[in-house]
This record gives sequence, C-alpha cells and structure tokens, in this order.
Amino acid sequence: MKNIVQITTLIGFLSLSTISYSFQTSSFDTLQPSTSTSFSQSKKKLMKLYLNAGQTQTLYCGCSFNKAKDIDHLSCGYVPRKQTNKRSRRLEWEHVMPAHAFGKNLQCWQKKLCTKRNGKTYKGRKCCSRISDKFKMMQADMHNLFPSIGEVNGDRSNHPFGDIPDEPRVYGQCDFELRKNLGRKGKIAEPTEAIRGDIARAYFYMSSQYDVLIPGEYKEILSQWNLSDPPDDWEIERNDLIEAVQGNRNRFVDEVGLIDNIEDF
Repeated sequence: MKNIVQITTLIGFLSLSTISYSFQTSSFDTLQPSTSTSFSQSKKKLMKLYLNAGQTQTLYCGCSFNKAKDIDHLSCGYVPRKQTNKRSRRLEWEHVMPAHAFGKNLQCWQKKLCTKRNGKTYKGRKCCSRISDKFKMMQADMHNLFPSIGEVNGDRSNHPFGDIPDEPRVYGQCDFELRKNLGRKGKIAEPTEAIRGDIARAYFYMSSQYDVLIPGEYKEILSQWNLSDPPDDWEIERNDLIEAVQGNRNRFVDEVGLIDNIEDF
C-alpha cells in the first residue's frame, strides 16, 4: 500500500474528471492500426494464445484457468466475495481501460441512435457495438484485454485504479481491493504492485492509438506505475504474440521511457 498523498492525488483526479487531456506528439503517427474488429473473435484468439504459451493465470489474482474457462481457486487462495456468484468460477476478458472510458464520447454512446425490434431506441455500449466501427476496433483490441475472474471483472466495472491505504481484502489471498470513493460516486480499484506497469502501458497504448483522453492527475499515477513496474518476460512475449495475430504492437512495452517524450500539460 502507498501513502495518503497518493490516494489524495487520485481523489483530486476524480474531482477534475470533467477536464480532459490528450497525448500530443508526432511520434505516434507511425503506429500501425489494429486489424481486430470482433470482440468475440479477439477473446477466442487470446485464449488460444495464452494456452499455447502456457500462461494460464488471471491478471489481478494470478489464479490458474483451463481451456474450459474454469478458474482454480485453490491455485491462488481465491475466496469468492459472494459464494453464490457463478462468475467467480468463470474466466472473462477484462478491458483494462474500460469500455466506458473509450466509448463514452462517441455519439452512439450518448445518443439513442439504435432501434430495437419493438421500435424503442437505445444508446450506450450495445448501440456502439452494433453501429460504430471505431468502437468495435477499440473493444476488440487485444493489447487492452486480459484474463480475469468474472467476479473481479464485474466488481471492478469501470472504476479507476489507484492506491488504497489499509483496505481489507475481500477475495481471500487475492491482492485486489475496492473502496468507495469517499464523498463521491463510484469506487477506486487497487491492483497488486506486480501488474501496475502492465495496466499503465495498456492505458497509454489505448490513449495514443485511439486518441482517448486521460485526465492529467490519472496520467501522473499511471506514469509512476509504468516506471516502478517495468515489463517482465511474459509481457514482452505477449506483445510479440499479439502483434503476430493482430498486426500491431504496444510501443509502451517496447520502450518504457516513451512516456517521457509525451508533451507535458
């Protein structure tokens, strides 16, 4: 756990969440576009990729899973928060940068542009998944998808990441905590330190690849995580394997210091 200063910084970020900042640098002009446009196909390809590489552990809790998408709780000391939650035994693919973050500014998310068979109109993720090519590509991008226990994926939802001092664990030995954002809506999610760099680099990739805005204070926290937890062998191999399937790389995995070249704000 980190100190109170960091959690205060994050709370400051949340209070300024209506202020947006973008990465402004010509170095991203050479990024190759993703070839993935199907979320369901990306999940199938990632499952095969992980199994073939012998990397069958979930991101947040390090629990083992098999090709049937079953989670082995004993492998990681995981205890379901809700014993009746069937998602606690199911493997899901987590958007580290949540769909809400990269889709909320699209017209299909904000306006009722889609129509059901009964004539009712709707908006949001379902609508964007149906009519927006950009959203389909963002949702299917494998650089932002990681294996997760379904219960944890659902609990994390679209809550931002941060440091939570002295928060009790609710998933047994799994080092992943959630805490109410005091005085505000929503929660804060704290991942284990060993994967914080992975999370930061997924965020930076999505921001640069699709011009997704990240509030300044949040970018500062992610920048610290990026440097404190450099890529390990699996993250580097994962980048190579996804490039072979999807056609592009996460350059932040290749060059951790790349973030230093991004214009200050």
